[in-house]
Amino acid sequence: FLDGARSIDNHFYSTSFDKNIPVLLGLLSVWNVSFLGFSAR
Repeated sequence: FLDGARSIDNHFYSTSFDKNIPVLLGLLSVWNVSFLGFSAR
């Protein structure tokens, strides 16, 4: 479990924004809430 979390952390810190899955998901969430009017959760 912790190895998987470490892998995600390394991906977040070492991958450029255009291929960074956590960043892209965060931006997609902002887009959905701000521009499409969906609820945050």
